[in-house]
Amino acid sequence: MSKTVVNNRNISVLFVLAPILNVYSSGLPGFGVGDLLFAILLLYVIIFKKRFSYKINRNIINIQLLLFVFYSILISIGNVIINDYSVRDVFIRVLVMIFYVMILLLFSSDELLNRKVIIKTFIAISLFCSVALLLQVFFHYVIKRDVFLLIPFLKYNQSTLSDYNAYVLKYSSMYVYSYRPTSIFLEPSHFALYVSFCLGYLLNTDNIQKKHLIYSLIISVAIVFSTAGTGYILMALCWLNFALKMYNKGKMKIGYLLFFAFASVLVLFFVLTSDYFSVLVARLQSVNNGGNSSINQRLTKGFEFYGQLNLFESFFGTGCGTYDSYIIKHSMSGSMFQFEYMNSISYILVSTGLVGGMLFCLFVNKIWKATRNKGNQVFVFMLVVMYITGSVLFSWFDIFSITFMIVVSSCDWEEIIDEIKFADPN
Repeated sequence: MSKTVVNNRNISVLFVLAPILNVYSSGLPGFGVGDLLFAILLLYVIIFKKRFSYKINRNIINIQLLLFVFYSILISIGNVIINDYSVRDVFIRVLVMIFYVMILLLFSSDELLNRKVIIKTFIAISLFCSVALLLQVFFHYVIKRDVFLLIPFLKYNQSTLSDYNAYVLKYSSMYVYSYRPTSIFLEPSHFALYVSFCLGYLLNTDNIQKKHLIYSLIISVAIVFSTAGTGYILMALCWLNFALKMYNKGKMKIGYLLFFAFASVLVLFFVLTSDYFSVLVARLQSVNNGGNSSINQRLTKGFEFYGQLNLFESFFGTGCGTYDSYIIKHSMSGSMFQFEYMNSISYILVSTGLVGGMLFCLFVNKIWKATRNKGNQVFVFMLVVMYITGSVLFSWFDIFSITFMIVVSSCDWEEIIDEIKFADPN
């Protein structure tokens, strides 16, 4: 391994930290600190590529993904030419897409990532984030003081929460009605997405160690307190997968059953006797009744928008980055369509149509095949849940999740889990 700063150990640690670093703005529009660091790393690898024996992992970079990206770019350019949409908006969206594909290409090299370091660091960071969130809960309910854990003097990588004052103002006013801690992330859902994949990894085994069961419980309790709906679904998938593995191997002992029953009763009691239950019900009712809540817009808005496209657009798409131009051209008014805020599945349909949707399904199927032999299909289900419930396509959560599940599937779980003792993995 190279003695320089650019070695696979440091890159692997940076990879795990990237979703957290991207909370903070780099000063470039739309670029977080994590984006900037990996852009620099990408340039370094390109310039000094002779120092790396680079080999592409075709489970990450495959023809299905490249076809989807190529088609997305082609249909976007076509819509700019035909409909005179904003060149700037399309250029920025296409540039972001290409950037993240290049990052995926970077991560597809076995030399640039150390899977043992990734897993060890990911567990440690996930536990840190979970304990931090639980401490926030303790201070709120016991000390009666709200604690915010973001760095106050830095700018944040979100237009509506650009600085510490805006962040504190939003959540302080929210806490009057319901408490939704965010740990060291900007949103509770971001925390839940991040730690859920660690939970899925810890529970994806036939022989879980006692300490990893304790880690899983800490993360699960933190997800419950985050009140993130997506986190609840992902957590349920992780524990269901674990229970099925235990059952299929005939290892569902009476102790496990009693433990699950006791834990379920405690969680149910907590949920039903706290304001979390009423908040969750209200959020779910907003989906059923329509309206402009964030969860309603995220789940249904994109499909409503897709339903208004003509036959040609629904089949081929309107192009990436054309949303604002399309709204103006077709005089679509109302707060429902004020912002481009939709889940990833509907965004794919709106931007690339049924053609792009089919190409993307082929890409997900490729990932499914890559994880199937190692029994890691639960990660694919989790990825699909992310696409349905959030806008994560070609974001750090998307790139991180895909790379992590492929890294995990490229090694033996038992071989790696035995290495995770928070010691030097080399």
